[in-house]
Amino acid sequence: MDILNELKNLSDRIADDKKKVEGEQGTINTFILPLIRLLGYDYTNPREVKYEFPAGFGTQKGEKVDLAILRDDRVIMLIECKDWRVVFSEKDINQLIRYFAAVTEARIGVLTNGIIYRFYTDSEKPNVMDTKPFFEFSMSEINPLLANVLNNFTKDNFDLDNTRSTAIDLKHRGEIKQILIEQLEVLLKIL
Repeated sequence: MDILNELKNLSDRIADDKKKVEGEQGTINTFILPLIRLLGYDYTNPREVKYEFPAGFGTQKGEKVDLAILRDDRVIMLIECKDWRVVFSEKDINQLIRYFAAVTEARIGVLTNGIIYRFYTDSEKPNVMDTKPFFEFSMSEINPLLANVLNNFTKDNFDLDNTRSTAIDLKHRGEIKQILIEQLEVLLKIL
């Protein structure tokens, strides 16, 4: 499978169809499930993708995350979905943090509106999702680097230890990049 071309095709389809898509469920069906399929997971197989996966505890017992990706009957990734028009808020991130804490075997959390995807892990404290994503991309900006990173999340290539290592590496690269940008901005102000 040529993941880059498939991503570009999906990106084009999203751009063409988004004004016809209504609500969170429409976003899931039209934008998110095709990406899950592109990553090699069969969203019609409950051994690979579970819908409305229980992710509550304590006073939040009835809560459910929209999608859970499974491997060998274990949850490897939680995906919280929003309508494609939603701009993520602190409330959305906190919702995913609660789910991540409840489903302790999950190591990857994804917050998405079908266009923007934010990937989180627990690089700072075990079973406590980081508040900043280690990786973020937009379906409107497809490039080879994105395809290379997403390749780590495919069914054929997913390895928890390798993926967490990649996550931590991407997080540190992002932090270094941000420091360099800030330093460059200071330097440009001086000049």
